[in-house]
Amino acid sequence: MKKFLFFSIHIVLPILIGAFIYVLFRVETLLVFKWIQFLGLDTLVYGIRSNTLKIANDLPFFFLYALPDGLWVYAGTTLFFFIWEKEIKGKIAIFWISLIFSIAVIAEFLQKLDVVEGTFCKYDIIAYISGFMFSVLFNYHRSINYE
Repeated sequence: MKKFLFFSIHIVLPILIGAFIYVLFRVETLLVFKWIQFLGLDTLVYGIRSNTLKIANDLPFFFLYALPDGLWVYAGTTLFFFIWEKEIKGKIAIFWISLIFSIAVIAEFLQKLDVVEGTFCKYDIIAYISGFMFSVLFNYHRSINYE
């Protein structure tokens, strides 16, 4: 039960919060809206968005555009800590734990070079670093308690 609760709070919940921010406040040209349409949830989502979009302009830039990315990096990094729970100090574990963060940062800089579609944003980098560091600090502290 402890593992299920940990997984739900530190992996599933950040992913869902980030997804809700995208779905409730971001533009409809994002890929997630194609998924929503494919799942037949577009009428429901657009009904909810008709209310949430009214406050989107009042929300901080970081909340709308960078926080979801930071939450996803946190969740992805924590997922690999969860998988490598007892072997955190091994080189292979460090590779996997750093993978999500590394991909996110590299992709962001590739956006700056117009190699990857998207818009480079320094706040995304800050969110990636924050999400990664929160996960590392939190999970490293947990791993010390296992020993």
